This record gives sequence, structure tokens and C-alpha cells, in this order.
Amino acid sequence: MTGSTIASADRRGPSRAVAAWPIVSRERAVFVVIFATMTFNYFLCIANTVAFRVSDVIVMLSEVFLIGCATMLTLDRRPAFPLILTVYVAYMAFILALRPQMDLKAIRDFLIPITFYFLGRRDGDVRSVDAVMFWSGVVVLIVGLLEYFFLEPYTSVVNILQYYIARGTLAAVPEFMQGGPQLFASGQRFTDRNLLGWLLSAHRVSSIFLEPVSAGNYGGILYIWALVRPDMRRRWLTLALGISAIVLSDARFGFYVCVVLTPLAVLATRLPRLLWMMAPLLAMMVIGFVGHAAVGASWDDDFTGRIRLAGLLMRNLDAAAVFGISGADLSVADSGYAYTLTHVGLVGFAVLWGLLLYAPSANRDGWRFKAQAMGFTVLCLIVSNSIFSIKIAALLWWAVGAVDGAGRTPAVERAGGTAVDPSAERRERTAPAV
Repeated sequence: MTGSTIASADRRGPSRAVAAWPIVSRERAVFVVIFATMTFNYFLCIANTVAFRVSDVIVMLSEVFLIGCATMLTLDRRPAFPLILTVYVAYMAFILALRPQMDLKAIRDFLIPITFYFLGRRDGDVRSVDAVMFWSGVVVLIVGLLEYFFLEPYTSVVNILQYYIARGTLAAVPEFMQGGPQLFASGQRFTDRNLLGWLLSAHRVSSIFLEPVSAGNYGGILYIWALVRPDMRRRWLTLALGISAIVLSDARFGFYVCVVLTPLAVLATRLPRLLWMMAPLLAMMVIGFVGHAAVGASWDDDFTGRIRLAGLLMRNLDAAAVFGISGADLSVADSGYAYTLTHVGLVGFAVLWGLLLYAPSANRDGWRFKAQAMGFTVLCLIVSNSIFSIKIAALLWWAVGAVDGAGRTPAVERAGGTAVDPSAERRERTAPAV
């Protein structure tokens, strides 16, 4: 693999010098917004522990503010972002109007990928992504080690359990957690650890993400980024930081991501885009078959058991739920595909997936990471809706947008062209043909 084309696409042109706001430079503003999406829950948790009660309204307004900031930093004269945003909001307003109850969270779920993808695409600055990946990994590791080795004093300042109760995620302290550490419900393994159980305790570190699932997903994102960036400074350190996040959080999914997506880094450019387009549908068919076979059978809290549960949830969806217009109160968070269908509908998901897939990448390495990100999404949606959490979604889709936009200038983008070195263009294909 060569990363010369992405490395050569690191440009320091006018867009980096333009001030988005009167005082703060655009580049710094983007850094602040991306870091804030990962850490705002952490600081709200500290505030809830030592200062004032944090309600779900404060959390929601914080997310709206960050998405609004990202939108302001994204808007320019190019029509693609406002056009897609307008069509998406209109579509969501239409299907929400067909439901008995309004659920604005459904709009937010895909608003995050759309906004942060175009934020990254506007600049196409992969070196900035390199820096954010590495330094955020350092922060996650330091905070995670403090949490692991000094749990009691740590939770006296960062009381994770009470924060999730205050914001309404948990109604009260679960009975099985009473008298235990003030962590999220999944912060402790009640069986053997999956990763390095002979060395580490049952405590699953969550670091700045407050819950271990997001910490493990974050580790997977760091891993796949470093995997396809051979010219990245501190590449191996970033790879190690990603693995450390996966191990400390005891994330089974993060481990499987590393196993599955490592060979995919090589195969990505050889697979036809039609196969990528069909990948979510194929995954849903497999999950549905597993759910049909699992009717009446017991399941354990392991990866296989989670797939069975996801299949059962998929099996229970009716036609209205599949197209996102059901008014039933469905608890489908343990099946990302069921959650996606019930919130945005099959049509909306297929269109957005296709737009992402066929959005032109600047070069072969850019396509390789986008393929990794799409593979990550296909796998994540099997067992969880955590891919929609702004804590990891903003970083992931900002990085995808950056590699898609690397080497593009506003003038070239408006003309629909690609500012890639001609000799490199002759040597490499942008993406596999259908």
C-alpha cells in the first residue's frame, strides 16, 4: 500500500487560512468542535458530580450546538451540502408526519454523519485527521489509566452512573450495581474478561466516553485509520493507542473489527461497489435468518447471543417499521439495523448509503479508508446502534470526508473534477468499477 497520494494531497491553501469566526482560525475551530464531540459528555458528567444536575435537555442542547457549529464551518458556496441537508430534513419531516408521535432524535441520527462528512470533505486535510487521531488517543489512554488504577477517587469526581441517571438514560441504580463502582451498567464484566483476562480485572475502562462500548468503537476507528495511512506520523503509536482502547474497554466488537477489517484493507479496492451497496441488505438477511432459527432458543451475553437477539428484533418488524412510519414503541437499540429501519426507513437508509458509496474519492487510499469505514458500519449495526452516537460518529465521518476531499479545491469541486496528480491518476484507480 502506498499513501503518497494522500500525503501529497495535504494542502495548505487558502481554506486553511480563512477565519471561520473573527478571532478563532478555521482550523482551530474544527479541532475544537471535533474534540468537543468526544468530550462534552465527560465534562458534563464532572459538572453533574461536583457542581449542578445535568438534565437530558442540557445534553440535547449541547449536541445541537456542536452540530450547529459544524454546519457553520461547513457551509460555503458549494451546493451539495445544503441540498442534501434540505432533502434529508424534508424526507424525515414527511415520514415523521406519518407517525402518531414525533421523534426528533430520528432526524439527529443521520444529521451527524451528513454534517461531519461534509465538514471533513470541505478541507480534505488528512494531516489534521492524523493529529486528532493521535492526540485524542493519548488523552483517552491517560484518562483510561486514571480510571483503571484510581477508580474510587476517579468516580468521586466523574460519577458516571449518577450522570446517566440524571440525564434519564437509567431510571435508577440497577439492583445488580447497588454498592458497586459508580460506572455505566456495562462497566463491569460479571463473567471472565474477553481480552487479557489473566492480567486485567473485570473493570471495563470507558475513559472520556463514559461507557466501554464507545471506547471500544473508538479504538477500532483509530486502528483502521492507522492501518491505511502508511505515511502517517506516529502511525504505529496511533495503532497501539487504538488497540489499547480496545483492550482496556474489553471490547469484543473492537477486536473483531481488527480481525475482519485488516484483510479488507487489501481487498477493498478489488471488491465491486455493487457488493458494497448490497452489504447492509445481505447483513440484514443473515441476521433475519439467524433470528428465525433462534425462535424459542436461549441465548447468552456473548457475540453470538447478541446476533441472535438482533435477529429476533429484526424478525419482529412489520412493514410499517421497515419503512420508518410505525408508531409502535419499539425497543431495538440492540439491533443497529432494526434501529436504523425504524428511525430513518429502508428508503432513506438506502439513498444515504448509496450517496456515501458513490461520492468520488480523491484517490485509491481515500477509497480504501472509506471502504474500511463502511465495513465498520456494516459490522457495528449488527449488534448495536452505537454508530449513531456523536462521541464516535463525528470523528469517523469527519475522517471519511477528509479522505474523500483530499486534493480537492473549491473551484475543482464545483466543476466536479479532482485535483490529483495526473501521473498518480494514471497509476491508480479511484475505486473499483461496478
